[in-house]
Amino acid sequence: MEPVNVLLPLQDVEPAVRLNAILEKDGVETAVVSPLDDMRAAIKREKPDLIVFSGDLADPASVAIVKEQLWSGAAAVGLSDVGDDEHLERLRTVGYVELWVKPVDYNEVLAGLKRILERRRLQDITGLIGESDAIREVMVQVEQMAPVSATVLIEGESGTGKELVARALHMLGARKAKPFIAVNVGALREALAKIYHADRIVEELGK
Repeated sequence: MEPVNVLLPLQDVEPAVRLNAILEKDGVETAVVSPLDDMRAAIKREKPDLIVFSGDLADPASVAIVKEQLWSGAAAVGLSDVGDDEHLERLRTVGYVELWVKPVDYNEVLAGLKRILERRRLQDITGLIGESDAIREVMVQVEQMAPVSATVLIEGESGTGKELVARALHMLGARKAKPFIAVNVGALREALAKIYHADRIVEELGK
């Protein structure tokens, strides 16, 4: 079976069916699931990269699945009946990575879903996981810089993922077929210092 990129629960049938047709026409693999079906079983079976909710996005059953997917895989997006900023922010807080207010512009939704699927592909390749604005900005910069034959300086505190970013640049760049060599400069500095002090001792003994 072909891998399913997008799973569409038929909560609000008209927009879900219409979006499914648009995605299929654009070459995106999709699957639809009835709200009467076991959603968790469908997710386990289809293994989607993305789930598009179209009914009551604040419904406890939907929210529970969205929260589960934060840790186990698929990104969740929603077509919202409510356009209130505060309501949309609450939905983002529980884990929806993108929201569109009905009636939606299907071209806009399609473009947004393809961006998310591309981010997911890059996350799988690079190991840079996350949907925060900061991670999205890093991914955009990695995509922009990877094809460029130039030296890139990556700054950040210890443990913030500088090596992951370096690996991402390598894996998406023209040299991806060549080995990636990580050098611990801190350890190298210490080793050079030891060599320097050993040389000084030899010099002193030779006098």
